[in-house]
Amino acid sequence: MLSRRELSRTMTVVKPSEQRGKTLAVDSPRFTKNAVTRTTMEASFLVDGLGLDPSLFESAFESPIHHLPPELLSHVFSFDDHTSNTFPTSFAWTAAHVCSHWRQVALSTPRLWSTIALDLSSFHVYRHRLNNRLQFLDTCLERSKCVPLDFIVALPFPRIDLGVCKAVFERLCLHTRRWRRAFFFAPTDVLAPWMHLIKHNTPILQSLGFGSIIRDIGSVDLLQSIVADTGVPRLTLTSGLPEAFAASHMPWHQITSLKLICCILETLPAILSRLPNLMELEFEGILSPWLLPFTHAIELPNISTLGVSGYLHQMAHLLPMLDTPALVDLSVTLFKAPQATMVDNAAGVRAVRNFVKGAKSIKQLKVKYMDQAIIDTPWEHAIRSIL
Repeated sequence: MLSRRELSRTMTVVKPSEQRGKTLAVDSPRFTKNAVTRTTMEASFLVDGLGLDPSLFESAFESPIHHLPPELLSHVFSFDDHTSNTFPTSFAWTAAHVCSHWRQVALSTPRLWSTIALDLSSFHVYRHRLNNRLQFLDTCLERSKCVPLDFIVALPFPRIDLGVCKAVFERLCLHTRRWRRAFFFAPTDVLAPWMHLIKHNTPILQSLGFGSIIRDIGSVDLLQSIVADTGVPRLTLTSGLPEAFAASHMPWHQITSLKLICCILETLPAILSRLPNLMELEFEGILSPWLLPFTHAIELPNISTLGVSGYLHQMAHLLPMLDTPALVDLSVTLFKAPQATMVDNAAGVRAVRNFVKGAKSIKQLKVKYMDQAIIDTPWEHAIRSIL
């Protein structure tokens, strides 16, 4: 923390992995009287905007960091930046280790503990670490109090550990009325015994996602009944699930937002043509191309938001399939495929250019090129669906 008495002297920086701070020299001209005055005015504006007592901040500039008022810390900790992929729970642990004051505020800020990522997929091997993960889940559920929950859970697969599954679902199902965004990487037969606690008991559920399941008729029927009974409008599916649902009686009319992770392009016409009320569509991860030529584009008259993240050359297969006359917001993230030829990439560039040129109603456009391959796993793609 910078002190007024040593304004041009030193600054103390503390790294999370270190117990001690390091003193670094700073450039004196950068901390001028005008800079301090401007910072003071900004702090005063923040105090007024939050409706806090100004007396709490009188010595803010010469106080160490652990003296910052709890009201200000709690507001900063609870700040939700929807434009980033920050994970609140990870930040909570970091903030709690800065000092005892920060720890107290972090533990009493429910928003920090309401987003949970619990990967137990390998705990049939690392059983000795299971209790720590369950304690982490208990801490998040307790500290989040009454705040809506966003969570993603991966249960042991392919070797099923029913004891682990029971321990997790017993905890989560006590809070079903707080579920807001939920994603399950689990076989359907593991979810089945708990479905009676989920159906008709999730009043604020906005988004539901499914990863690996057993793709038989009974499993598909079970999942489509969950979607119907919860009335959830946003759905996220990983590779293999869209084609499993293509011929099902899924209540597609209630789905207004769909995210497909590592999907097979061949299944898109069968699914997208059955979504009359779809307004948001997102593709993420490696796409499996459709080698057969399609006869006409898929009409999506109500799509206003489209997000695409994939390899550059695959855009030549995907974008010509989509007819989105009402598109307003388009976000495209392109990755460099290691095996793609220059001709393939050129075709992808033309596809993006032609798609943007043909979308007359676009008001927000974001195109980003990443000079690297896609390294995220389906688990990491799924995490972004609950943030």
